[in-house]
Order: sequence, then structure tokens, then C-alpha cells
Amino acid sequence: MRLRATLFSLGVTVLGLAALVGGSLPARAGMSYSYSTINVPGASTTSAYDINNAGQVVGSFYNGSGTQGFLLSGGVYTPINAPGADGYTAAEGINNTGTISGQFASASGFTLSGGVYTSFNVPGALQTYTYKLNDSGQVVGSYLAAGGGQYGFLNSGGTFTMLQVPGAEMTSAAGIDNAGDIVGVYESGVTTGAFLYSGGVYTLLTPPAAGDVVEAQGINNNGEIVGSLFEGGNQYGFALVGGSYSVLNVPGSVNTDAIGVNDAGDIVGTYTTQVGDNYVHSAFLATPEVTPEPASITLCGSGLLGMLGIAVLQGRRRARNRG
Repeated sequence: MRLRATLFSLGVTVLGLAALVGGSLPARAGMSYSYSTINVPGASTTSAYDINNAGQVVGSFYNGSGTQGFLLSGGVYTPINAPGADGYTAAEGINNTGTISGQFASASGFTLSGGVYTSFNVPGALQTYTYKLNDSGQVVGSYLAAGGGQYGFLNSGGTFTMLQVPGAEMTSAAGIDNAGDIVGVYESGVTTGAFLYSGGVYTLLTPPAAGDVVEAQGINNNGEIVGSLFEGGNQYGFALVGGSYSVLNVPGSVNTDAIGVNDAGDIVGTYTTQVGDNYVHSAFLATPEVTPEPASITLCGSGLLGMLGIAVLQGRRRARNRG
């Protein structure tokens, strides 16, 4: 599991959350999705981390000679290798201007815009882990401080702001929207929880049910949050929209991890399938399926009933005419 997956743990209280029984998919009110696989040609593993409104996807892949980032745009894969990467580059975020954020080598951050790489590290940090960015180019992530401790950061044009949930020993920022709202995770003692940082205020979020753990990894400009749900020993992706969970489960997978989301609600992430004794890691794109609103269903039903009524009347008239 990537470092990210050990860092982000988010929960919110919602109604109608059913218990997982016998390993079946937990029942949730919400969206349903269609899935397609993303695999870099020639790669043994592929992971997708973010998607913008143009449908451009970024992530990383492994092909035996190291880990490289990639950009998928218009069906074409372009490798991303930061200068001095030393065999490791991960493209973690992409905004609507096409700027990419990520990390390389021994945990340094970078942005890529117009073919130009700009590297950075949080001042005084031992390691800098860079994740997503918004359309203003603000980047979030976490860093290990030289004096100890792990903190979140916001990088706004080279000005770094430390993020720390009050009283927490560990804070990490996972995603940011255009309003500057940030989601992430904190650890305080034996408690792991999630936060939303908005307008200078930290709001702590509670898990949906006792024993559940959710890891938030992205937020879009509509406030939709995506991540992973651990429940009953199983791992699913989730989308949190308007206070309701939708569960993502790639068919045939043993686990699913939702990582990035655009404003249309398209979600990318990773999933694992088991082939014999081996596990195969691939990336996915999940597209929301349009479901008629209740009012539309009622109108449609009324229309069908009306048509049926007309057909019956016409049939009766024809019967009378034949008589």
C-alpha cells in the first residue's frame, strides 16, 4: 500500500448506512458507476491518482526499470520523469489548467507546467510528500519535520503554511478544491480521524459506524469527497456527496481505492484482482450512471399508464366497431 493509504482516514455520519454481512457489498443510497480499466502499455502495475475536468488522468506505473509517472490524455500515455528522479516519479494531481503535481526521488515535491519542472521541499523538512493541487496552483501534502513530527502543508506560490489539527501528533493534507477547502487525516494518541479545513477552521469528521474506517483522498469543487472505506475486513472505494455515501467496487476485485475526482463526478483510483496466488494492481475510471429522479420516474410511469389506458380504450372501440 502506498504511503498515502496509511495516512488518510476520514469519516462522516450519514443515515441509512447498512452493516456489511458475509463479505457482501454494503448497502448505500447513492450513485452507481460504470468502470473501465486504465493500464499503461507494458506496465506490470498501474495506479491512477487524479482526473481533471477535461478527462486527463495522472498516476504512476512500474515496468521493471522503476516507477514513472504518466499523463493519459486523449487516449495517449505520456511518461513523466522528474529530473533527478533516480527511478521514482509519481504524478499525484492535475488541475484544470493541465498543471501536474507529484513527488520524486527521496520524497521531494514538484509541479510540471508547460514542460517545465519546478521542484520544492518544505523548508527544514526531512521529507516532503506532495499530493493534489487546485486551479490556482496551491499544492497540499505532508512533511516530516527535522525536529520530529508529521504535519500537513499548503504551498501557495512558494509560501508554505503548516497544517496541524489542534492536539494531533500527525496531520496530513490529501486534497484541495478551488475554494481552498482541504481534506486530510490526523492522529491523536490512539485515535485516527479526518478533518475538513475551511476558512481557517478545522472540522473533525466522525466515522459512519463503529469500527469503520474511511480514508479521504480527494475533493472536487462541488464538495464531493472520495477515498477508501474499510468495513468488516473489506476495502471499497467511496464517494461522499451531499452527506450520502456511494460505494465503488470494481467487479472482480478484492479491493478498490478511490483517489481522485473531477467536477463531473468521474473518479479514478486503483484496484486489485487475484489471479491464482498472484495479485494484480490496475487503475480504473468510474463514471456515474445517470439515474432518473423520482419525479421523472413518476412522470414516466404516469405516461406509460396513460398510454396503456389509451390503448385499452382504442381496443374497446375497435371491438365495438367489429361487433
